[in-house]
Amino acid sequence: MQSKARGRALATAATTLQLVGGLIAVWFFLAWRWSASHSSLLERELDLLGTGAGSLFFIWGQTLGRRARQHLNEIIPTAESIGDDPFVLYLRPFEDDSSRDRFDPTPRGAPGFPSDLLTSGLTGEEQLVAALKPVGRVIALGVPGQKLPQAGARRMYLAHDAWQDTVLALMERARLVVLVLGAGRSLMWELVQSVRMLPPERLVLIVPMERAAYDAFAETAVREFRETAEQMLRESGRSWTPPTLPAYPPHETGAVSEEGAFKVVVHFEADWTPRPILLKRPLVSGDQLKRSLKRGLRPALERWQD
Repeated sequence: MQSKARGRALATAATTLQLVGGLIAVWFFLAWRWSASHSSLLERELDLLGTGAGSLFFIWGQTLGRRARQHLNEIIPTAESIGDDPFVLYLRPFEDDSSRDRFDPTPRGAPGFPSDLLTSGLTGEEQLVAALKPVGRVIALGVPGQKLPQAGARRMYLAHDAWQDTVLALMERARLVVLVLGAGRSLMWELVQSVRMLPPERLVLIVPMERAAYDAFAETAVREFRETAEQMLRESGRSWTPPTLPAYPPHETGAVSEEGAFKVVVHFEADWTPRPILLKRPLVSGDQLKRSLKRGLRPALERWQD
């Protein structure tokens, strides 16, 4: 269960561990560099061990910080309590949450340098939330039965028999809907409803898949779009022309390749023409995903930021 007091205590401990660990790692790294021509092999090995120990304390602090933010994350009791401030609705397959809960891969640094110190300590979801901050608060549905919300988007927990009506209401109110593609009937229903209800400039799709998996997903989605359009015409006489999903962009050097990581962002023009943007990682950055996402989300950020 969430505990704000425990969250604040963990946050203090995390900050202390990262500060102390970072200082230890840097101190022993500098000693190791200086000792290259002034010390024995044993002294140099001890300096490397000290650098590694400092890095471990720093990583431990990052892990505690993530748990602290889980305790401190806001849980929204009802849709009515959201208020009138603009927000982003973040939809994704619950099964992929573990992929969004990881820290960035450690970037390359100088030989022997504790490169863990260059990471931000923010999870993938937190970096997405940070990239979307100019648009508004980010709100997501929580996993039923979850003891602690994931760090990142604010969570709303819904009864199983009421979630679809609430999602439709949130789609109508959201300034922007960001939907991560993936498996599951619930996610496919959300995708169909979003392309059916929303104007194209209020929808952004994020692709975490490799090319083959995306092609299979797009084929299924197009079939679902077509069946929905036929059902609407049959039941209400309303005609709807579904949009198309884009082809997967060609591979480029530096493109994000980690399993489960965000790889492509898809925007739509006013006529539903899809515009995919391949995400690339900066060479050295403490918040690699955030910087990459800001580039990929630029059309939406420029349109909707306050």
